[in-house]
Order: sequence, then structure tokens, then C-alpha cells
Amino acid sequence: MAKKVIDSFDLNRDAVVPDEVGAEIAADFLARPPKLVIAPSSMKNRDTQVSLAGEVTFVGTEPNADVTVDVAGFDKMFENLQAASKQAPELSQYLPMALIAKGFAKPQPDGSLRWKVVRKADGSVSINDVQLKGPDAPSGEGKAQ
Repeated sequence: MAKKVIDSFDLNRDAVVPDEVGAEIAADFLARPPKLVIAPSSMKNRDTQVSLAGEVTFVGTEPNADVTVDVAGFDKMFENLQAASKQAPELSQYLPMALIAKGFAKPQPDGSLRWKVVRKADGSVSINDVQLKGPDAPSGEGKAQ
């Protein structure tokens, strides 16, 4: 897909990438949908480690995602956010969201927190097997005629 865009890119045209190339890319995407694999990765500082792994595939143009996020040191991260919000009050808006996120987490034996996030091609979303959003209505349903 990227090669097609690069090969057709021309700043001397009004449409720097022709519409036909966009259509070809869309057709290629539908014929051979990509698979994004998130290899086990982590970011770490003195108090916190965030690890991520999973994959995203496609059914048509809709993503299927199955991603696991592990956080060690969440409580320390929250304490640091609270302290920082005293100097920068706008940060306090993130405190309730952090508490909500913690509420969805599954504690692990080592004290870390885990979120297994699944987004299905039907639009449904769950975290740790708790459904947050049901499937989308099929096209045309629920709309005024």
C-alpha cells in the first residue's frame, strides 16, 4: 500500500495521489487485510512499568483487536499525578479517569494491574470480559426513514 502511494505521489497535481490509487489501495486492503502484531513491549521508569502485547486484524474494514495492557506501579503513578495536579490544576481532570481505569483492571498476583481489551469487528468492546459496548446496529437499522 505504501509503495503505491509513494510511486504515485506527485506534488504537481491537484490530487497528489490520484483517486484511482486510493481505490486500488482500498481494494487491496479488503482482499488482503493487514494484521498488526504488537510484540510484547514495555516502557519503564523509576516507579512504573507499562507492558503491552496483542494483535489487530480486520474483517472487511472493521478491526478486531485483542490487546493486553499490564501496569506495575499504578498506585505510585496515581500518587504522582495527584501531586503534579497541585502545580498544574488542569491535570486533576485525569484523576477520575485513572480511578475508572483502575476499576476495570484485574489485579495480578505480583500486584500489577491487567486490562485485556477486546474490540470485535461487530463494534462490541470488552475489558477483562466485562462488555462495555454491545455490537453496532447493522447498517440501516435504527435510522429514521
